[in-house]
Amino acid sequence: MYTSKMLYYTLLQMDDAYIRLIDHLESMPNDMLETEIADHAFPSIRSHLTHLLMSGNRIMYMLGDRDEPKDDLEELRGIFQFRSAWQNLKRRAGGWLQGRSEKELDHFETFVWPSGRETRMPHGAMFMRMLFHMAHHKGQIVVQCRMLGFPAPNTDLQWVQPGGAAPIGAVDDASAAADSAEEE
Repeated sequence: MYTSKMLYYTLLQMDDAYIRLIDHLESMPNDMLETEIADHAFPSIRSHLTHLLMSGNRIMYMLGDRDEPKDDLEELRGIFQFRSAWQNLKRRAGGWLQGRSEKELDHFETFVWPSGRETRMPHGAMFMRMLFHMAHHKGQIVVQCRMLGFPAPNTDLQWVQPGGAAPIGAVDDASAAADSAEEE
């Protein structure tokens, strides 16, 4: 059902979207990263970024990658630090995927969350759950950008070809804006 190649391509898509998000947030004033918005489980963009990275590292640990994160995630403040922590997590996830057989990825295991709740699923499904969870928080960050009056970044998932080729169907923001203006 799951293949390391399919999961790796999905990781590349998430990496492309996350890097575009980080690139966009570089132009945001630092105090805006810390601005708290009421009625959000993670009230600031910084807290969302921290949670996204902490949960990804936690899931990698649950999957059997016992390396501890290289970053003190609670202490991350600047966008450069978040970019570096993301690259570390991506390398960790990509390294874990290397050489995984379909049998290993389809192996069911009971995972225990820090809350004590148990979830039984295949390793490949847990890896996908990590990526879906990251996509959810990426979307929450986009919403918070809008709520703070900061332009929302384009973080759509695009098909990324292996080997660093340009994303399939990537749209130049300038041409997309021109096309949009013509439609009005």
